[in-house]
Amino acid sequence: MHAHLTARFGAVALAAAIATAPLAAGADTAYMLLIGGRPTDRAGASARVHDGTVYVDLVRATRALSGLLTFNGAHSALITLNGHSAQFTVGSKIAVMDGKDVALKGAPFVARGDMFVPIDAFATLARATFATDARTKSVDFVPFSGSTVSDPAASPAP
Repeated sequence: MHAHLTARFGAVALAAAIATAPLAAGADTAYMLLIGGRPTDRAGASARVHDGTVYVDLVRATRALSGLLTFNGAHSALITLNGHSAQFTVGSKIAVMDGKDVALKGAPFVARGDMFVPIDAFATLARATFATDARTKSVDFVPFSGSTVSDPAASPAP
């Protein structure tokens, strides 16, 4: 009798867990990240749309803008660009920019070993604008004058 009740409880618990589990999000759409109209790498997947928000590969975008990037463990990164800084943490919808908490549209995440952050937050840090083109699956990141931009074509693809 005890084994029967344990098995029944286990089946009910499993069914409840499956029913309340969040639905898996659809596959991300890879986008090419352009800096001033020029691709950042040959791979063409330096940005992506994830859960309806455009994200940028933190390493590739920081490198393309000649920024400084320091990882604080596996899930946190500090970026410095043109005298401004931001701390992003995987899974947190709050970033610290120039010492102030800032709400993000989506939480940073890691995919295939690369950390992605919402592009609007990265653009704010870099003092830049961006335009997304769903037809060409690209996002063009345009730093304001005075920003430092390295030649993306000169950097080898990771």
